Amino acid sequence: MSTDKKTEVTGAMTGVRAKFMAEKENAGTEENVLPRSKVKITIPEVINHGAWIKAQRQAKGDVGNAQLAFIAATVRFEGEQLTVADLRELCDARDIMFMVAAIFGDEDDDELGNEEVVLN
Repeated sequence: MSTDKKTEVTGAMTGVRAKFMAEKENAGTEENVLPRSKVKITIPEVINHGAWIKAQRQAKGDVGNAQLAFIAATVRFEGEQLTVADLRELCDARDIMFMVAAIFGDEDDDELGNEEVVLN
């Protein structure tokens, strides 16, 4: 019976596994422009949870550092991948908070491009 389960997982996917895989394969990206630097960013619409677990491990329990590591691993900056050190050194805090909201914020919140938001 364990052979059947292994075949079911590694063979042709059906049921829920197939739905998850289809969602992952058909997902696009979300593009935004950072409010302070005006750099165009690209965020995948489906991000593997393993990337978040890896970021948490790297941050050794510090949530802010985990978020920064996750951003570095998943976001592209005009097509380039930046390191955590790059983000700490070069990226304005408002831009970091914008990305945190874009990735970790509630999808039911107002759109990120809402004109009522003022960042000075």
